[in-house]
Amino acid sequence: DDPSGFKEEMFVARGSALNLLGIIATSQGPGAAEAAADDKSSRKRKTSARIAKKKSNCAGGSILAYLAQLQMPPSGADPAGREVSLYYGVMMAYGGCSKYLATQPESTISTFVRSRVLPLFDTFTSPYLMACANWVLGELAGVLKHVPELVGRLVDATVGRMEMPPTPQPPAVERAFAAVAAFVQVLEDAAEEPDGMEEDSKSRPASSVADAVPAMFISSLEGAPPPSCLPECSKFLALLLQATMDPASDFNLGAGAAPLVNCYAGLLAEWPAYEEEEDEAALLALDTILDLSLCATQEHMVLGAPMEGILAFLIGTMQSASSEPASRACFRVHRILEGTRGEQHLTTNASIVPMAAADAAAVSTSCAACGRLQGLECNEEGALPPLAAPLCLAVAAGVSRQPEAVIPALHAGNGVTDWVKALRDVLAAGKLGMVSELRVAACSLARLLQALGGTGSTELRVSVMEAVLTALVQVRKQRQEQDLDVAESDVEEEDEEDDDEGVDSSEEEEEEEEETEEQFLARYAEAAKELEEGLEDHDNGEVDEPDTELSLGGLFSGKNGEPVITDEHAMDPAMASIFLAWLQAHASSSDHTALSAVLQARPVPGLVHISKLSEFVATFTTPQQ
Repeated sequence: DDPSGFKEEMFVARGSALNLLGIIATSQGPGAAEAAADDKSSRKRKTSARIAKKKSNCAGGSILAYLAQLQMPPSGADPAGREVSLYYGVMMAYGGCSKYLATQPESTISTFVRSRVLPLFDTFTSPYLMACANWVLGELAGVLKHVPELVGRLVDATVGRMEMPPTPQPPAVERAFAAVAAFVQVLEDAAEEPDGMEEDSKSRPASSVADAVPAMFISSLEGAPPPSCLPECSKFLALLLQATMDPASDFNLGAGAAPLVNCYAGLLAEWPAYEEEEDEAALLALDTILDLSLCATQEHMVLGAPMEGILAFLIGTMQSASSEPASRACFRVHRILEGTRGEQHLTTNASIVPMAAADAAAVSTSCAACGRLQGLECNEEGALPPLAAPLCLAVAAGVSRQPEAVIPALHAGNGVTDWVKALRDVLAAGKLGMVSELRVAACSLARLLQALGGTGSTELRVSVMEAVLTALVQVRKQRQEQDLDVAESDVEEEDEEDDDEGVDSSEEEEEEEEETEEQFLARYAEAAKELEEGLEDHDNGEVDEPDTELSLGGLFSGKNGEPVITDEHAMDPAMASIFLAWLQAHASSSDHTALSAVLQARPVPGLVHISKLSEFVATFTTPQQ
């Protein structure tokens, strides 16, 4: 067989050979043990010559010397000929020795790349050979940051070789994307180091990356990269947008940001990244896009055109993904809906998204989240799975953002009733732990009451009333606990400095002692049994939870002639006032009777009797001090 190993059955054997070659390259030859003992006994008399002699004992030097004797294929060589196939094997060997190469002096590595790798970009004899060359560059990215032309050469070679869909992209394209991503990661890591790359601190990302990467994106408009390259695309876009927002950076995409986001959104729409671990890269890119959209200094960024592709990705994630990625998509939906305010609510020169697109986004995402919510099944105790909470919040964000459009859309298929019941149960179970989450729930329910007026079934109206009461009570409780925590932290601040370490360690010990070995083994045996029997439910896994409070300003955007509320603390009395007005105008005696029966089974703290309902709600209409 030829040395290229193109055949699929050679893949495992080739990988084993590369691993063995890498071990040999970094191992020391005969005499290394004696040299090490001699160095230890005479450590004080070490010289640079001895250290160099010790390094020379590694077999990697001999391997590189042998490979250097094998010539590169000439320009115009037959891609299927022996010369190209032989040099493919040489490049594979270089990749196997990449760990040893990375230990060599910078000048040696630079010379190697310029003499043995870069010339291939001028001849381009074989897509397989180019793929291997790109792989080698990616493996050495961590030690090649001072060879500035590399990224440009990689991108030029990639852009010129991309195929038109649906033709699969050649391996060289995939390897090039991975190599450029490796260089990008090196730049990011260096920028995060306090003492690293100080001379380039005002030019992050390096000009070679900043100038070359957009070309790779723009080329995707004509020839889409393969799905395996989209994680790299996400990293590229996040890097460029972050640099654009960085005041310390001289790099700014300006008006060029919109085409890149448009290109990426088109690729994202058909990328099921939620099925793989790469969804992290996509979510990072989405967060960066939203950060730039909300940045008042960026006048050129209008999140209108790419909205369709981004929403398609998020909707697909909410509908089909497992619990954790689906919950992540829910929180990005909330951020989009909260951030997509109309032109009349903006102080910047450009709106984040046209109002029509924002309204359509509220409808499509709310219906998608509600559809997934309706498909969830309760456990044996009657409790909904953890995914119900973020799905309820996604629907609530849409209802709060555009009730006139979302509520009628949800009514089809009994969506409103099912959502309200699920939100009521989520609230009753205490699954919304942040004040902002509770406020989103209360806001959406108040909007629903306004839309219902005197209509709707008694069952629906009572469920809304119970859910609003629960949300208002829990918001008050959460705020009181937060105020108490702040007061206690102020008083005990000095003591914490002395006792912090001991308290933390004792708490950790207590947490570690909570589960015995027998319990641990039993728990994991049960988990293994469930996996073997295929009992793991797609909807019952863990969910992602936000690290910070959700932003709410865009959700309460002044519907029905109401003023825009920018102070989140003013939302609680505003929502309570809407609820109180509805009670006084539309609540019937049958509503009160039905709610009284419900509260006997699930009492609301502080509400002593149904006859005191209006008085109880009125206590929430005054801003809490």
